[in-house]
Formats: sequence, C-alpha cells, structure tokens
Amino acid sequence: MKTLKTMTWRVLLIGCVAALVTAGVTAFRNQNQGYDYEASISKLRRIGQALQLYREEWGVKPVAERRTYSDAGLPPSFTVLSSSAYSDKPWHLDKSVFRVASPQKPWDKSAMHFAPLYLPEMAQRVGYADRYAQALQSRGELLPVLADLNGNSVAEYAANRDLRAVVLRLNGTVEVVEYSSTDQWDLWNR
Repeated sequence: MKTLKTMTWRVLLIGCVAALVTAGVTAFRNQNQGYDYEASISKLRRIGQALQLYREEWGVKPVAERRTYSDAGLPPSFTVLSSSAYSDKPWHLDKSVFRVASPQKPWDKSAMHFAPLYLPEMAQRVGYADRYAQALQSRGELLPVLADLNGNSVAEYAANRDLRAVVLRLNGTVEVVEYSSTDQWDLWNR
C-alpha cells in the first residue's frame, strides 16, 4: 500500500513538473515571437463575417462552376468592405480592422496589413487562369483568400524557412498555418 501511495505521488509530481515546463516553454516562445496572433485571428474573423454577408448579397456559383473570384462571391478587392461608398451595407467594416499593431514590410506602409491571396489580375496572366480556376474548384470553400503574414520577420523570409500565417478561408474560418516562402502557391494548398 505504501509503494502505491509513493508511486502515485511521484506520477502526480512528474505530471505537474511536465505541465509547468510545457507552460513555461509556451510562454517563452510567445514572448520571443512578440506577435499578437489572437488579435490577428479576431480581426480576420470579423472580416470573414463581413465577407459572408457580402457573398450572400452578391451571390455565389456552385464550386464546380467557379472560374473567377466573382464566381466565388469575392469582391474585386477587400478594400470594398471598408469603402465609404458602402457604409450603409451590413458587410461594411471600419478600415482599422484591416490593420495590425506590428506590421512587417512591405505592409507597414500600406492601408491594409493583410495579404490578399486572390488577385483578379493574376487570373488574367498567361498560364495562371487555369491554375486559378483549378484552385477555386478544388479548394472550394476552404480556399484561403486573405492572410496575415506579419508574424514573420524579413530575416525569416530571407532564410527560406517554414513560416506561419493566419489565414482567412472563403467559408469564414480562420486558422494559423505553416507554409514555405519558396513556393508561391503553398498558402493556397494549406
């Protein structure tokens, strides 16, 4: 009986130490990273909600018929969601939603600190139209459409490391994903 109690206490002690070490490592990583992912996730969720309202108003084609951004119910640019011309619309957002506290280059000078992952002009480039349509159809509602890449430093981009992005998907969900900086289509496949 005494060995059972001793063993139980040891297991509990080891479990507590492991939990404390894990919490400390997580806090240390977050402190070193210095980027507020929670704020980014919150802003992208708000944009996702507005995007869903926009899509309801403008209409969406079935996934198999999508060939352009408008087929998926996407605006020509995310700036439409914050345009003063549409301030009476339920999907209208304040411009501050598109900005983060610590933007990295090249977004630090821009009015929008998020990177659009669909660009209407991209679909018109030679060789891109088919790949663009294929992504719209194959990814469906899980297609990433907007990303916050500000959690990565310029040095991390230069080192071609695996990077982290907060991604807004077409269906309004938001998640943190890892991607390669060397493959221009990698975020679309996440």
